[in-house]
Amino acid sequence: MLPLPAITDLFNKKAEACTIIPIEGESFQDPYLREFIFYKDFVVSGEILSVPFDASLYMSMVSEDLLAAYFIMVLTGKECWQKRVKRGVIMEDSSTSVVFLAHFNPQVIQWFVERFSPQEEVSLFVWSEEDPEIVCRKVESILENLGYNAESIPDIVISSVKSLRAELSYLLESVDVVIDDGLEEEFVDIARHMGKEVITPGELKKVADRVSSSTPLVSIVIPVFNKVSFTRECLRALFQNTDKNIPFEVIAVDNGSQDETPVFLKRMSKLYQSLRVVRNEENKGFAAACNQGAGLAKGKYILFLNNDTKVQAGWLEPLVKVLESDPRVGAVGSKLLFPDGTIQHAGVVVVLNLNSSYPLGATHVYYAKKPSSFPEIEQPFVYQVVTAACLLVRKRAFWEVGGFDEGYWNGYEDVDFCFKLGEKGWIIVYEPRSVVIHYESQSGPERFVKVGENVKRLNEKWQGKVIPDFISRDGTWCSNEVTKIGRYRPPLYSILILTLNNLKYTQLCLNSIREHTSENCEIIVVDNGSTDGTKEYLRAQKEIMLIENN
Repeated sequence: MLPLPAITDLFNKKAEACTIIPIEGESFQDPYLREFIFYKDFVVSGEILSVPFDASLYMSMVSEDLLAAYFIMVLTGKECWQKRVKRGVIMEDSSTSVVFLAHFNPQVIQWFVERFSPQEEVSLFVWSEEDPEIVCRKVESILENLGYNAESIPDIVISSVKSLRAELSYLLESVDVVIDDGLEEEFVDIARHMGKEVITPGELKKVADRVSSSTPLVSIVIPVFNKVSFTRECLRALFQNTDKNIPFEVIAVDNGSQDETPVFLKRMSKLYQSLRVVRNEENKGFAAACNQGAGLAKGKYILFLNNDTKVQAGWLEPLVKVLESDPRVGAVGSKLLFPDGTIQHAGVVVVLNLNSSYPLGATHVYYAKKPSSFPEIEQPFVYQVVTAACLLVRKRAFWEVGGFDEGYWNGYEDVDFCFKLGEKGWIIVYEPRSVVIHYESQSGPERFVKVGENVKRLNEKWQGKVIPDFISRDGTWCSNEVTKIGRYRPPLYSILILTLNNLKYTQLCLNSIREHTSENCEIIVVDNGSTDGTKEYLRAQKEIMLIENN
């Protein structure tokens, strides 16, 4: 075995600040699903971090192919750094050129090769247009001519170059940005055809800055089952009315539709590169479809949206703003209206009917009422539950609680999910500035076949664990004194300004804050004895807190 601690120590002394970058992934576990490259910065989920090099981690990722590269290079003395795209090692009949995985850094590999001998047994991966048996014989001949016994290599895997496009497409499936550092032209063409951003290593910092400073990606998951007319209207409104300044992707999970839905989704996916379609051969239920879509989500936030909805202009930005500005919030729900303008969802209250076999339940507030009669629905509130018909969730919070419980069948899974968020300490917010039309329960009779089982499951899991907002003992409902419902108040930001004899720029500063700051904030100005009129101007500004020093 190679002395991994020694490698780590030597490498860190040699490379110092060199770090591993997975440009598009969050996991080091499968090198064939992610592109890796060595560079100064580490870019993942919109953040720039610093990660120390760990030789044992690197070796565990790519040990077979890396050692194969050692073997070829040590025996041939060749330094073929140009090609490093295809999976594994390539050997042509007239050369011993080495082709590395995209994440191989030639300088790093060369440094390792100069200091260590390879293991005796390695696996070789070979790409060729020729018949595999012919290629295998050629490979063995090359090895024997080099004085190496080919029989000691346990596996020589031959892959047809005809499958290269499919292999590379699979590799690029979850990639957002591809670094072109001498990549083969076909690889770059495939990446661009798939809508990937191709950059040079010199552009990496610029992309990292853009990603880290821009609005985060939102992954919109839409479970669908038949009713293609609703899905058509849903997607049309989604692409027309979603804020242009918010990057988003759409993942439609078709739960075995038997109408024109599969054909329609396939056509739409060709029109919109941001739309991906997952097809199930049978209806797996709402919860399973949501989890399935969430598992494919690239975004920092996941939005679950029913296909019988029609989002209105400006619907997404208020939801994102809540999660971006308040780290306490795990999920935020929209105001949903029926097509006639009456209220479908403005929050959900938890109820406890002590006269029922299964007392714990949940019900919509102001259901089917006119919004004009209840002005309070225009204010953001904290609830224990909001509907998942249009629900934006922090991805970290979603997986922290294990997603939706697939034991429910098209009912109460969103209530259960919100309870799990609350149990972990996350706040759930109703945001009325996000408006969506909801036709409600349009997926067919399958929607209601297990209502009783759902209610039973909810009670078995949560009765006695959650605090009801309303309680009924004798048919009369009374509010619970310890209800968790309340006005949502976002975090308060304090802006501190120091000034001395700077009237013009103090005015400009305060005006710019008024114009461009919409967050909940207070302005504190400390005047250090101005004599040019600044102090008098500040005294007249009623919305600021002024501290005067002589």
